[in-house]
Amino acid sequence: MLRYAFGFIRSLEHPEIIYNTERQWFERLFLELHTTFQVTEQDIQVMLKPQIWIWQGEYTGYLQMKSEEEWLQLESSYRDFILSFAHLAAEFQVPVFCINRIGNICTAAFCILELITEIRMVYTESSLMLQIGMSISDWIFGKTWIILELTPISYIKDKTPSVATASASWQTWKDELQNISSTFGKPILFTEYGYRSVDYAGDEPWQSSREIQGVNISAQNNLLQALYESLWYEEWFVGGFL
Repeated sequence: MLRYAFGFIRSLEHPEIIYNTERQWFERLFLELHTTFQVTEQDIQVMLKPQIWIWQGEYTGYLQMKSEEEWLQLESSYRDFILSFAHLAAEFQVPVFCINRIGNICTAAFCILELITEIRMVYTESSLMLQIGMSISDWIFGKTWIILELTPISYIKDKTPSVATASASWQTWKDELQNISSTFGKPILFTEYGYRSVDYAGDEPWQSSREIQGVNISAQNNLLQALYESLWYEEWFVGGFL
């Protein structure tokens, strides 16, 4: 089960992440704690993923502060945001904690790898072995798995692609993923996958636009069936979060 914990930035030039406020619902720390504890009691595996949302859905890679001081303020705010939820994940033994790369932040005063070290210290102090991943449009290594986000995968232009068409689109990616797994001796986990129940759902599955009207359950079903039939029983694939 994938649990998002959102922090919000007002604009691409704003240096503060807003989170755990009275106006939020699932994103508030005590509610994350409560719902995460409930699902772990039911033996549902959870990945907690603190996520940044910029007003109007702007891409975090376009963040641009006006001064070095504002960059430092944003870095400090991001660190506090991530570590707040890292402590929560450690306390309730969440099996997987996934962080995002936020824009291109990595100055002399801050590096994402240093933050990962801090997160692992939180887990060490709690005697937990939790997986840390970075959900970026590339593969990167955690302690146990190779972790992937699937944004480059798809581009199927059919309105309602058949299972055969969708399966064929996976072949090139299957070969590449298997080579990565074999080269580094680690299985692969998808941090996020899925398709919307709309026309052309296989073209750009990451799109969340509300401009598309109507429902296309067949497209969604066929795409998911093709994914499962293509990947689920591969030795190098350990599953993913829908």
